[in-house]
Amino acid sequence: MQYPLGRMSDNIDRRIVIAGLAVFGLVACLVAMLPLYGHPWFIYLTMFAFGGLVFPLYALCLAHANDNTDLSVMEVGSGVLMMNSLGSVFGPLVVSSLFAYTEQALFIVSAVSFSLLAFWTIFRINFYQADREHYAPFVSVSKTTHEVIEVGIDPEEEEVNQAEHAH
Repeated sequence: MQYPLGRMSDNIDRRIVIAGLAVFGLVACLVAMLPLYGHPWFIYLTMFAFGGLVFPLYALCLAHANDNTDLSVMEVGSGVLMMNSLGSVFGPLVVSSLFAYTEQALFIVSAVSFSLLAFWTIFRINFYQADREHYAPFVSVSKTTHEVIEVGIDPEEEEVNQAEHAH
């Protein structure tokens, strides 16, 4: 899902894509809590939908943050990665502590998180204009680019050096 959603976010406001992911993620969590969870096909489908909606969020949020800042890519990436890491640490702690009360803890915590993200993103869409002054759509480049020539590295010479070191 990262590729089509990333392409979509190149054409429309990334916040709309993020809000849509959050809303559909909330729906996937609510559907996953239905009493059909004992059937393997239902588990496979809901977890596919859940993962397909969760995994692109980091990349989309990072791209949106980079589009709307004067900070360096490294500074923004570090901040977004730190927030993602905090969620990766505290999320499992919260979910595992709630498993004592319900086996649906993962979906409850995720539904709350998706709800908060959806409300926050929709609030930001309605009250703050995204400038996108640093926005640049994704451009596919070949494996060997002209930057190799600009830094003075000869790709053929590099292959010979790598082959010599391999022996």
